[in-house]
Amino acid sequence: MKKKINYILTFFGLILFAYILLNVNIQYLIEILSNIDYRYLLIVIFIYFISLFFRILKWKWITNIIVPKFTLKDATVSYLAGFAFSTITPAKIGDILRIFYVKEKNTEYGDAFSALVMDRIIDILMLLVIGIFALISFTQIFRIQVVPLEIVVSTIFLFLILTIIVMSRKSLKIFLIPIYNHLVPDKWKETALVQFIHYFDSLNRLAATPRKMFYAITAGLISWILPFFYAYFLALSIGVNLPLMFFVVVIPIIAIIELLPLSISGIGTRDLAVIFFFGLYNIPSEASVAFSILYLFICYWMLGIIGVIIWFRYPINIEM
Repeated sequence: MKKKINYILTFFGLILFAYILLNVNIQYLIEILSNIDYRYLLIVIFIYFISLFFRILKWKWITNIIVPKFTLKDATVSYLAGFAFSTITPAKIGDILRIFYVKEKNTEYGDAFSALVMDRIIDILMLLVIGIFALISFTQIFRIQVVPLEIVVSTIFLFLILTIIVMSRKSLKIFLIPIYNHLVPDKWKETALVQFIHYFDSLNRLAATPRKMFYAITAGLISWILPFFYAYFLALSIGVNLPLMFFVVVIPIIAIIELLPLSISGIGTRDLAVIFFFGLYNIPSEASVAFSILYLFICYWMLGIIGVIIWFRYPINIEM
């Protein structure tokens, strides 16, 4: 039953996207996509790759603290290969593939996992900070409360609790003991303990290098700001002229929606969100869907295809 529910939730977005397509003028949608201004589209791609560079740089700086010989090429390969798998998994859990690339550099799984955890914490922290600003600004500008304050506070509280658990040896040990005792096979128990120690040793090393962590956080912040600009030019490419401030407010909210484990690559859920937000300016649903499709292709599938090529060029052993 649980497996069936997970299956339904995973493909909820695809069903929603199909429903959206059934309720728009397909001919008009095709017409919009056929008249793209490629000058703006080139600007979008340029800014997107700058944002990508800072995301990779963040990953490299974090991992370098644990694995000094982890080069920019290693960071690029592992990030792109992981991204390819994250495009086909809910909530981007495919990023876990990066751990195996770090492990190849003569380190332990626990060390690699700590780097990924820190990378995701920074990402979610940046998203929450920018997202809260966006939600407050959106409410002030449009007098519409997209998300109740109770949910925002609960989300922040949950994030803080989870962060404390994954970064506190004592808290995580309490949480993992039942799993360790009942689910971990006897032959893996010793290995699990060793990796647990490596994980926290690496977290301590990350905490002991505030300057490098500051660089990583700064790179993460830049990578979250640049999407405002490429989303703005992406809208211009299909003839939708909205204020830049609109995207500053809306893109973080859409990013939060994309993280919900209800779809793959945000398909369906993002489309519905874009239709709602663009509708505030009386933008036709067809233009909203056109924007969302281009966003999906450039921000997910284009990089996902590159990641697949990287995966075949630099395959990694994912056996434990």
